[in-house]
Amino acid sequence: FEAVDVEGGEGGVVVGEKTSGGSEANCVVLESKHPYDDYTNSMDMIELPGEESMVVWFDPKTKTEHSYDYVTFWDENKQERYGEEKYSGGRDGSSQNWPTLENPLRIPAGKCAVSFNSDGSNNDWGWKLLACSASEFKAKTKQASGADEDQTVKKEWKLTHLDGQSVRSAAHLSLMTAPK
Repeated sequence: FEAVDVEGGEGGVVVGEKTSGGSEANCVVLESKHPYDDYTNSMDMIELPGEESMVVWFDPKTKTEHSYDYVTFWDENKQERYGEEKYSGGRDGSSQNWPTLENPLRIPAGKCAVSFNSDGSNNDWGWKLLACSASEFKAKTKQASGADEDQTVKKEWKLTHLDGQSVRSAAHLSLMTAPK
């Protein structure tokens, strides 16, 4: 998968791109500042052109103040919420509910709004998410799950920054089999 990587909080639209071969699904990376600022109140749109649904998961480094600094997903009109009211946590070992690669958030649309709100204290690293086409994600997961008994399924999420400003990056979801 290839992705567009932008820093959250700009109020813009993040649009997915096809890979060079044209056969891979749309995929986007969206992230906060690291660490994020106090009193952040941002809203960004994610759009995967031509897709009817998407899956979203967060980088394992994602950490915010539990319940006070949080991410919420909305429909494109910002009327209906997708998933939990607040995705947050992990700071100082606090509980967290971020969607993961193994248990992603499934959004029944190819476009959604992502809001991030923080209060005035106790910040941490922040968050970074990957949103990909649900149909491609399902196909790759099914393909990898069909591994024979001598193999295990290995899931990797690699983010390679192309410059120090994190303005653009390539994101790769590799679902591959590896010998036991």
